[in-house]
Amino acid sequence: MDPSIRLSPAEREEHENDIYTLYINGATRRQMLKYAYENQWDLSETSIDAYIRKAKAKAKTAAKFKEEVELGKAILRYDELYRRAMTEKDLRVARLIVGDMVTLMGLAAPQKQEIQHTISQDTEYKELRQIIDTYLKENPAAKADLVARLKETESEEETPADP
Repeated sequence: MDPSIRLSPAEREEHENDIYTLYINGATRRQMLKYAYENQWDLSETSIDAYIRKAKAKAKTAAKFKEEVELGKAILRYDELYRRAMTEKDLRVARLIVGDMVTLMGLAAPQKQEIQHTISQDTEYKELRQIIDTYLKENPAAKADLVARLKETESEEETPADP
């Protein structure tokens, strides 16, 4: 008869917890068997392998957390830390907590990004510039007319609108 059957539920749970702790800390099967032997567990390798399988299943389940639940727990923890900081009138810590909460919940405004674009490098601009230059060389009167129109536009933009 397998000795694990004679274990009390408390002993069984203790063994499961020990194997689980060893498992999550990276112990090999051989190290777990050695641990059981050194602690005088009267169990077969098959029983210890069953504990190892349970530890793997428990670790796998722990890895499948619910994002909303974990987010809620994190927010509640921050709320508690904030409450303690305010009780102690530690405004610096309270401000740091609020900043962390804003980051956690994605409430911060996006950072400004400088966009640099040199228009002279744009292919479309180069083509347009070439067409305009060719046209103005062929039509000198058009050039003078264009310059006059641009000056008019500039003076209109500088004049304030009527109230």
